[in-house]
Amino acid sequence: MCGICGFFSKGKNLGKEALEKMNVAQSHRGPDDSGLFLDHGAGLGHRRLSVIDLSQNGHQPMFNEDKSLAVVFNGTIFNFRPLREELLKKGHRFLSQSDTEVLLHLYEEEGEGTPEKLKGQFAFAIWDSRKKQLMLARDRLGIKPVYFARRGDTVIFASEARAVLASGFLPKELDPNGLVSFLECNSVAPPHTIYKGIETLPAGHYLIFDGKRIRVRCYWDMKFRSGKEGPSFEEYKTRLRKSLFDSVDSMLVGDVPVGVFLSGGVDSSVIAGILRELGRTDIETFSIGFPEGEFNELPYARKVAEKNSSRHNEIEITARDLIEELPLIIRAMDQPSGDGLNTYLISKYTKKRVTVALSGLGGDELFFGYHIFQMMHRVLSMTTPLFSLPNGVRRGAFSLAKGMAEAFGLNGRLPEVLNGPDPFSAAYRAMRMVFSGDSIKRSLAGPAPERFPFQELLACYSGARKGLDPREAVSCMELKTYMQNTLLRDSDVMAMAHALEVRFPLLDEDILDLAGEMPPSFKDGKRIFIESIKDLIPPEAHERKKMGFSFPIPLWMKGPLKPWIMKNLSAENVKRAGIFNHHAVAGLLDDFYSRGSADFRLVWSLFLFDLWRRTHIEG
Repeated sequence: MCGICGFFSKGKNLGKEALEKMNVAQSHRGPDDSGLFLDHGAGLGHRRLSVIDLSQNGHQPMFNEDKSLAVVFNGTIFNFRPLREELLKKGHRFLSQSDTEVLLHLYEEEGEGTPEKLKGQFAFAIWDSRKKQLMLARDRLGIKPVYFARRGDTVIFASEARAVLASGFLPKELDPNGLVSFLECNSVAPPHTIYKGIETLPAGHYLIFDGKRIRVRCYWDMKFRSGKEGPSFEEYKTRLRKSLFDSVDSMLVGDVPVGVFLSGGVDSSVIAGILRELGRTDIETFSIGFPEGEFNELPYARKVAEKNSSRHNEIEITARDLIEELPLIIRAMDQPSGDGLNTYLISKYTKKRVTVALSGLGGDELFFGYHIFQMMHRVLSMTTPLFSLPNGVRRGAFSLAKGMAEAFGLNGRLPEVLNGPDPFSAAYRAMRMVFSGDSIKRSLAGPAPERFPFQELLACYSGARKGLDPREAVSCMELKTYMQNTLLRDSDVMAMAHALEVRFPLLDEDILDLAGEMPPSFKDGKRIFIESIKDLIPPEAHERKKMGFSFPIPLWMKGPLKPWIMKNLSAENVKRAGIFNHHAVAGLLDDFYSRGSADFRLVWSLFLFDLWRRTHIEG
């Protein structure tokens, strides 16, 4: 894992100073080495976290033999060794043992087809001096980020939005669409960012810029083929187990110590169990817990560690710890997020022992583990018949259905469902949103927003959901929205704040393809996943009620965090900032602290955004 940045311009050359500033802005991503390259309007910068081939042979930017190509790379290519063997047979020569050099020579053979050949998590930029073009690419699920901006005949890019801004290429201005998106779902829905003029390259896409026009192409998308006849449950179970072992094994590649984030739940426990079966007794496990028992998973993680005889590390976090760390956590966020606190803190402690950590993220999204899979079925059964009614009648039906809203976990959000464009996207948005459309309008100090980016993003994916079983449609949306825009984005930025590389064995390409093939009934409640690896984990890991990897935020907000929240969100401070309506904010504080009726996420989101704004906008 590293940090990349650069530019290409047919007109004004941004120059070495701008490139150096960009590289320094994301130096935390790569403390081991740095490099710059300039060539006729093009510039590439790199910060290196040494993981594969720790020698100077892995220095970047890296060049081919005649220096017609230059590359900067962030991530890991897990199939680089077989690719290297193929390229050697074709006459390519290598000076290093790095995956970056394999990428460079692969581009010589495949050109724009390069990303399709890669298995891994990556973002890269290749400057082709012969064609006078810049290529940017991002891995299938967007594990590694690419931000870019264009003005006239110039494109500038980086691993973090703050690095793009550091160039001085464009002013630091809040994008109202990014703010609305954050309020909708606690993350900024692509292609928007929180800053005007900066975009996100979509996952599974590459970009070509020749100095005149930008071409953005999709090279991969999740496919669901469950309508076709296929193998039996037992056959799929055998294939899944093998793929899980192969994936974990492949992600041990590197020349540095490896650890595991261990929650005590099924997904991370599986990874620990597979490592034991592979004979890796040198792997350390890391868990976070809390004094508040209902949020504490340490006893479960401890049982998994005991079963696998791993060298286990436990960290207990208190409200006081969070208060001390929160300014640093906010500083690490190049965009505001309602999540990521846990990843920041566990990464901080994990980095003291290892350079690479394996995460269990992905099992719930692929194998229907979240509560939302069951809830969506219930909500759709209630709301779908109403969509056959005329709009006015349907909206009026809210008063009749209001009594059912609480039972479906949709209190205050049912109007969003009944006013939506179609049953599925409306219900999914209601299940995942934080602020409703009406509450956003009330909460902002300025004019009512004309656009709701999260809603627009769901509409863009309507084609991808077409013809899918509702459970598969939820899986599709979870992969494309919540996982990419919140979980994976936060995992990258929070872990890289400590120069820690996080890998995701359950998101391996072969597992993605296998999950897309399976009938939905095999995946219900992670049935086939659990059956395929049950012997590797203690019973407590799969028999207990599912817990999210989350902090006791609601409790701490009413305890040690309350004075800080009340001060930052006071009427005086809110009016001074001029972003939110101070009457609306005061009402939310009163609902949460006095009446106990407000969703804590509403107050928490405003508080986090205020901290983020003070840190990144006001400095």
